[in-house]
Amino acid sequence: MTTFDKALDLAAEGFPVFPCASTKKPTAPHGFHNATTDIPSVIELWRLHPGELIGVPTGAITGLDVVDLDFDHLRARLWLHLNQSRLPQTRTHKTRRGGLHLLFRHYDGMACSTNKVCVGVDVRADGGYAIWWPAAGLAIPSEAPPAEWPEWLLAQALPRLPATVPTPMAAPPRRREVRGEGGIRHYGYVARSRAIERILTAPNGLQEATINRESFSIGTLIAANFVDKDDAYRDLLAIADHVPSLVPSRPWTPGEVRRKIERALAQGMRRPRPARNQSNG
Repeated sequence: MTTFDKALDLAAEGFPVFPCASTKKPTAPHGFHNATTDIPSVIELWRLHPGELIGVPTGAITGLDVVDLDFDHLRARLWLHLNQSRLPQTRTHKTRRGGLHLLFRHYDGMACSTNKVCVGVDVRADGGYAIWWPAAGLAIPSEAPPAEWPEWLLAQALPRLPATVPTPMAAPPRRREVRGEGGIRHYGYVARSRAIERILTAPNGLQEATINRESFSIGTLIAANFVDKDDAYRDLLAIADHVPSLVPSRPWTPGEVRRKIERALAQGMRRPRPARNQSNG
């Protein structure tokens, strides 16, 4: 079945389609504004502006938003590792470069963004489009129907409202503190994420010191009840076998990084971090 045939099938299913080149750029003069479900119009589009790929608009026009994970970026892989358990089952497409498209039901007000959620994690919504990679023969890891956006991801992806200009008499804003269980969980999540990223990206000559320092630091947070012990052990030990060995003459031995992390965590847990107000910023 050709790309054109698949475009006709998608249009028949109710998805507006338009042709794109292998570079993912639209071939029609008005890009995704040329997208249509009208079969004669689809035929004419591909006759006048043939393309190897199929584009589908995102946002209100289709009722779909797409979270685009580019695994060329370490941070995108880390983001998925840390958040996999709290992402809902939703329609998922493999992308040409080995990443993923997570499809969600459109949320009113969601707009396109690049690297806003995380480096390598983009959003395609109102005013954008996505390549329909299954039509190019790529896998569909999950055929579940598109899910609603989870609230925690909405908070990261929604456009921020413009800051309110204070009146001359307004008191200066106070730094917000982490309060309650939700704030502590968020602080712990951020701390674990940053520790993992620093360990994975530590340069040659600083790897061992970084592993020890970051694991010890998380241990002190566990002891102070800022970080859940099980979550910390799970996340840190999960990356142990993925820490790159930067000294060819002396590569990591099996389990070596894991043992270093476990030892530093245990040492940190004997030194609780002193309680103090933590900023959300």
